[in-house]
Amino acid sequence: MGARRLALLVAAAALIGSAGCQSLGRYLVNRSADLADILTLELTAGRGADLHGQATGFLGTAAGYSSQTGLMMHGRFYGTGMRETAGIVLFGATATRAVHMSPLAGDRKYEGRYGIWALMLPASASLAEGLHVGYVPRWPRVADVEIGASFGLGFHAGLSPGEFLDFLLGFLTLDPAGDDLPGKQPGTPERTGTPPIVVWPGLGWRPMWIPH
Repeated sequence: MGARRLALLVAAAALIGSAGCQSLGRYLVNRSADLADILTLELTAGRGADLHGQATGFLGTAAGYSSQTGLMMHGRFYGTGMRETAGIVLFGATATRAVHMSPLAGDRKYEGRYGIWALMLPASASLAEGLHVGYVPRWPRVADVEIGASFGLGFHAGLSPGEFLDFLLGFLTLDPAGDDLPGKQPGTPERTGTPPIVVWPGLGWRPMWIPH
């Protein structure tokens, strides 16, 4: 009887230890991914020349044109991707898409990054709605600072204070960015807010266009 109880205790301890190791492992993976999310780095090559950057999500610009491919680390995603940039200072746009980008953890797919700037303010454009300027960027990318340049060879770097805060709060098991594993990954956010003010046909001003 004593041996049976001992065996049951050992089995229970093994199960608890296994669950604890899995939880600890997931915790460490999430903290590593949150740490990676703070940084953006790119080394690319291709045609064209440009300068581009943003000072928080409320102000940005681009000048020149380039289409380049190379090594990229966009937070927890790494691999190869393509960046296209075009602008004339007051109006500019940047876009990245994956050639082969993989996550450090989980199976979430890289969705690409896009930025449009009109009069150096964040904007969104579509054939159906025209150009909307002045929306509030989505958390946790509100305070992102990025800069890049290319002339045959390209370099791009960025820091995300919002993701840094998410990393720090993660040690308390808080997840303001909503990207810890496991869990439902957030989809493309819907933007809601005040109706746009028509400045010119096809041009709208939407100062409180806040993504969920």
